[in-house]
Amino acid sequence: MDAAQSGGFSARARRLLETSKLLQLGLWMAWMGGVQLLARFPGSIWLSVLAMAIGLLLLIGMALPWCLDPPFSEPSSDSFKEDVFVVPLFVCIGLVLWLVKPPWSVRITGILAAILLVGIGRFRHRACYVSAASWCVAGLAVARYCVWPAEQQYALLTLLGGIATTAQGGLELIGSRRARAATRSENVVGT
Repeated sequence: MDAAQSGGFSARARRLLETSKLLQLGLWMAWMGGVQLLARFPGSIWLSVLAMAIGLLLLIGMALPWCLDPPFSEPSSDSFKEDVFVVPLFVCIGLVLWLVKPPWSVRITGILAAILLVGIGRFRHRACYVSAASWCVAGLAVARYCVWPAEQQYALLTLLGGIATTAQGGLELIGSRRARAATRSENVVGT
């Protein structure tokens, strides 16, 4: 397969980074929760150094799509609809964290994060049901079974939800790779 047929390295890298956004988001959330939970182990310096290195790599990975293709295009109406959905939901999450006391705030935050993922998945024509269900279960389980202080409960919720979102992003990446392979094989058979 030559570079013209596959679109070249830049096009393939852009497609990979575009389809792995959910995976990157999940890794970033899991990293955030993990770093906050490291406070439970104050003597582990090497874990802190490792966490900072992973965080730096994640930030570089999340910045790469903008380096390859800057997002300075005109916003679409779908983007506006998504923003109209996301912004009030973030306001609701902020109000829940501010006004509601744990353990109810942990439960509600997990459920609102699940609603957020399902809504974004609908706008982007993707199914995020695995991560949404995991956020709900994590919110309910952490509030029910975790006896840590509230900040650490939120960190554990973020860690577990981030791992579930990473798994969903991995499934999405595998699915898009299989779809591209099937399309390529149809194009070869059709010619």
